[in-house]
Amino acid sequence: MIGEQVGYDLLFTTHILAALATITILVVLRANAASALSSTTTEDDLRRRFPNRPNWAARVIHVMPVSGLAMSFTGDASVRLSQPWVGTGFALYLAAAYWLEARALPAERSLATSVGTGNLSAPARVLGRELDVVLGLVATTLLVMVVQF
Repeated sequence: MIGEQVGYDLLFTTHILAALATITILVVLRANAASALSSTTTEDDLRRRFPNRPNWAARVIHVMPVSGLAMSFTGDASVRLSQPWVGTGFALYLAAAYWLEARALPAERSLATSVGTGNLSAPARVLGRELDVVLGLVATTLLVMVVQF
């Protein structure tokens, strides 16, 4: 019995840390997109902030449903998949993951390839808007998770 509780607590801690990491990474990426619009940001700064490679850090968002589903399978009836808030949270995650992978990360790559061309305004604005959607979906998911208690 004690081993089960420790395992669940580790899953819960992983779930919370993944949520905090996701928010932190997305907020920093959003701030970087805003900085691309500033005339005081140098090209070297932009190259560091937007390297032309895949953004693996942003994909920490995918740890949340994995740990959440594991908690649902190992926890008591209050966290089962049959609970409406669990399904709602998973649906919101799917929307956020889609928007991140299909819209925001490609916009980030577009901005990264634009560094040095002098044409950063449009890609930076697009990235900012796409990240606003992802952050809104993640915030709504967190609200669902908190309100259920």
